[in-house]
Order: sequence, then C-alpha cells, then structure tokens
Amino acid sequence: MGCGNRDRAVTMESVPDSLALSADRTRFLHYHTPDMHIYYSENIIRRACDNGLDTLIADGIFGMHPRDRNGQLYTIHGVCNGKVDVPLLFAITDRKSESVYTMIWSTLFNVLEDAMGRQDLALCVVVDFERASIKAIRRLMPDSRVEGCAFHFARAWNRKRDELGLRMWSKWGRDVLRTTNIAETYHSYLRAALGAKQPSLRRLLEHLHAVNAKSLGKLVHHEQYPAADVSLRPRDIRRREKVSGEMERCRLRLLEQGEELTTREINRYCRRMARFVSEKSNL
Repeated sequence: MGCGNRDRAVTMESVPDSLALSADRTRFLHYHTPDMHIYYSENIIRRACDNGLDTLIADGIFGMHPRDRNGQLYTIHGVCNGKVDVPLLFAITDRKSESVYTMIWSTLFNVLEDAMGRQDLALCVVVDFERASIKAIRRLMPDSRVEGCAFHFARAWNRKRDELGLRMWSKWGRDVLRTTNIAETYHSYLRAALGAKQPSLRRLLEHLHAVNAKSLGKLVHHEQYPAADVSLRPRDIRRREKVSGEMERCRLRLLEQGEELTTREINRYCRRMARFVSEKSNL
C-alpha cells in the first residue's frame, strides 16, 4: 500500500491496532469518537507517579488536527520531582468547550487516582488562561493548585499595562515552572519533526508513539539516577537564581516590617521582576 493510501486508511473514524496499541500491545487510544481522540500509555503515567509526579502542565497546539484547521492537539505533560518532564496524555479535538476539557482531564485524573491509590490529588497544575479548562480542572481536582502560565499572564497584563501606562508585573512565590514553556518547547519540536501543518493522522500518531518511547526512556533513567541534575541553559540558571534572589529579598523585607510594604517598595520589586519576563525564557 502506498504512503498516500496508508494515510487515508487512518482517520478520526478508524484507527488500526498498529497505531491504537502501544509497542507492548497495551492500549494507547483510550477514547475514540469522530470528534475527539484521547491517547495515553498507562505504563508511562504509572511510572511518572512512581517517580514523584508533582506538576501537570497543559497546552494546545493548532494545525495538528487532521481535518480541522481550528482543531487542536492538546497535550498534558507531567513533571517529576520538579525536573523530569514527559507528555502523559494527548487529545485531538475540534472543540475547546468545558465539556471537552472535562472529558480530557477526568480521563487523566481517573488513571492518576488509580496509580496513586488516592483521590486527593494535591498536584500543581499549570495551564494557560483559558476559562473552560480551568473550570473543568478545579471542579475535578479541588485539592490541587491551579496556576495560570506566567508568560500568558504577563502578555495579558502587559496589554493592560500599555493601556494604563504601567511598567510592572509579578508572580509571587514561584521560582520554577512559572510558565507552560515545557509545552511550548514540545510544540516547536513537534512542528519541526512533522515538517508541516495539518499532517496526516497516521504521521501524527507515529510521532506520538515515538514520543512515548522517548518518555519511557527518560523515566527509566530518572529511576536509575534520581539525583541527576536537570539540564538548563546557563542563562536560564542565572535567571532562576535572580528570580529566587528577588523573591527572598522581598520576603525578608516583609518579615522585618510585619508584612507591610510601602507602595514604593512594591513598585521597586515589580519593576525588578519585570526584567525577567521573556518569551524564550525557561522559568
């Protein structure tokens, strides 16, 4: 069968077992309708839980839906011990409603609850400022802390700042995992690997299988070498150190003054923190 024919044989209505199952013959495609697919490896999710899963980071990318330019590939990444990140779940959908996000997140939460052996999943969840997804997560996972992406927040704040003539921003108490940059970096890798927008569903699923294999390797390595340092660019290490330093300096000032700061001190802190906003930073 030619490449074009093989592409046409894989559709939102029909996915062959070669792509619906993982390499170990366990299920990869877990939810299947003509409008939405949900893919995940239970083995990878369980390994992530065993390796100290503490944060979930989610974001969507347009142009990866096989037939709808406005559809999205929505990926939920897991971060273990604050440093090892792997994609846990992939959803292909042509809608962004609360009911869609409820289906996606409830699917993941059910697996997490089973893997962790409890229902009070006190994780940190970082998403963009999309109301439908935030409402779904908060309803399904009330014990978790839901945070908006600092970069998306900064962009929205900066638009309002420009309207008002202000020049400051801050996100208090977080010196790592402040943004969805893990997801954004993955999206860049995805675009480069597939080479074009709207790839065939077959090509996309083949790539997701490859991503799963890489994720399994990262988790196995983390199991064997849990103390290994996370790989960061030198400039990102310096930026994190500066962010932590500014927050600690302000925290000590709060303690000295009985949790009261002057407007001038708050303005100074916000201006200093505003220097660390960057579309390319790994915060």
